[in-house]
Amino acid sequence: MNKTVRKILILFFIACSLSAVSAQNKKINATLISQFNTAIDDFLGYDSFGFSYHIKDNVFRKTKGDEVLSTKMYH
Repeated sequence: MNKTVRKILILFFIACSLSAVSAQNKKINATLISQFNTAIDDFLGYDSFGFSYHIKDNVFRKTKGDEVLSTKMYH
């Protein structure tokens, strides 16, 4: 590979690297969107209807707002 092609490739690489670095956001502002009581043993997740599923004191609970559905777990 001759010197001219090598210089062109190096300049192209530097130009692409600089544009990628300058395109990155340097600061991200986080915003709290929700929170709930975490006094539980295991958090299992959310469903598409807005219910959260968790286990506390060996009781499976399905919660949405003030509505709580629970069942005792046996093993």
